[in-house]
Amino acid sequence: MNKSDIYQQVADKIVKMMETMGTNWVKPWADLNQPINLVSGKPYRGLNVLFLNMSGYSDATWATYKQWLSKGYQVQRKEDVGGGTGITFYKPIKIKDKVSGKDKMIPFLKPYTVFNAAQVADENGKSYTTQRAAPLSESERSAKADAFIENTGASINHAGDVACYVPSIDLINMPKYAAFKNAAAYYGTMFHELAHWTGAKQRLNRLDSGTYAWEELVAELSAAMTCAALGIESVPREDHAKYLNAWIARIKDDPKALVRAITKAKQASEYLETLQEESDDAMLIAA
Repeated sequence: MNKSDIYQQVADKIVKMMETMGTNWVKPWADLNQPINLVSGKPYRGLNVLFLNMSGYSDATWATYKQWLSKGYQVQRKEDVGGGTGITFYKPIKIKDKVSGKDKMIPFLKPYTVFNAAQVADENGKSYTTQRAAPLSESERSAKADAFIENTGASINHAGDVACYVPSIDLINMPKYAAFKNAAAYYGTMFHELAHWTGAKQRLNRLDSGTYAWEELVAELSAAMTCAALGIESVPREDHAKYLNAWIARIKDDPKALVRAITKAKQASEYLETLQEESDDAMLIAA
């Protein structure tokens, strides 16, 4: 079976899955280094992440003095564990303008002091330890897929908690490999961003030709196609279909959009394939 047949087969399977799967897409990586709140379980955002990561504590969990008490933990003496770390809570609130009488939004900022899990202990003197998933083993990596990615020549940065392609600087950012739930999730996400990368003006010039929802559909279809062609997944993952289903609902008013998206997805995957051929040619010349 040639690559074109594989791409079409994957597209057909995904379309069928989209008809039956739900829309709850879950990102396939964990927040390994993202500071989180003890009570809400939600990650801190913005400058608070910088403040907390600069504190020097390795545990990811933070909470106010009262929040720790509510969970049965006591903040230890300052001279033993150091003081708290200041953060800021931001929320836009609506007020009525005194001059115009119209409603307007203003930023509401409130400072808080939080303490790390390493600074507290329960009644038995036991500290709190955040339970984290074990980092993904390097043994699960695919040498074939890694070589494929390298041969594209794309600029790729591994840092933070965001997977994205930034056209203005022609850069892909990815969470680190260890943060992903499995190797297939890492490569699926990587090939999604590489598909966006192919759409840049200096390549296939696709990014400005449709809506955001349509481009996401193209990228996710292409990711599934490329994964299948490399033998990473025998069938498209269910979370591919869930993710796509969420986007297809936004373009349902255009019945031809899906056909166009499949065509563009094939072009994106085929473009990445041509870069492999160029890399092989360059090696032959160098030899």
